[in-house]
Amino acid sequence: MLPPIEEAIQAYTRAVEKGEVRCDVEVCLRCGKRPGIFKLKDRRTRSFCFIFERSVRKLQSFLCRWKCALCRKTFTLYPPFALPRKRYVLEDVLNTSRRYVEKEALSYRKVVKVRGMPVFHGSEDADDLRVFSHSTPHRWLGFLATLVTTTREALRLVRQKSPSSGVFRKIEPIVPWKYRSDDRRRVLQDARRLLVAEAEYRVLFGISVFPRFATVFHVALYTADRFAL
Repeated sequence: MLPPIEEAIQAYTRAVEKGEVRCDVEVCLRCGKRPGIFKLKDRRTRSFCFIFERSVRKLQSFLCRWKCALCRKTFTLYPPFALPRKRYVLEDVLNTSRRYVEKEALSYRKVVKVRGMPVFHGSEDADDLRVFSHSTPHRWLGFLATLVTTTREALRLVRQKSPSSGVFRKIEPIVPWKYRSDDRRRVLQDARRLLVAEAEYRVLFGISVFPRFATVFHVALYTADRFAL
């Protein structure tokens, strides 16, 4: 039996190949207008990694780019299992990062293990015996910490949906031994803030803030930076 994430990737791949995917945003992520319809501009092959038991597996799928009929610009919409600029699937990034910031006893070297044993790329019987590196969740947390707008918008919607939500009481400080500088402490705290907001949002709305919020704000910030040049 295939793991659920593998089934999800394969289902999405088949949908793209059959032309069954649709752009499910109404507002262009480039110009902010409503063209009524977006045309599939192209699809790029992309490898996605996911962790199953004690191995890192890789599957090829697609990233679809859509063209706005008004501004003529294109943007990428990520599938539900993906994150911008990340090869590993969403759930692995969130779950591993969440375990690190919430479990006081876990170091980076411990959080990448399964039942205390290392995770390998491929399998132990394969030629490639690279171990899933402890530096990977370190980078993931740095990435999550940059999504400040995503965090702010998620918390705004949580407060709007449930004014009595105790979401802010759940954002606890990071234990001191997990950082060596104030900069890293802020990174970990910002990442934890996002992870708590995402979990609360998922409970209230039944879906994750990813990949849509991260995609929308990533594109919006990129566009703003381009115009500022």
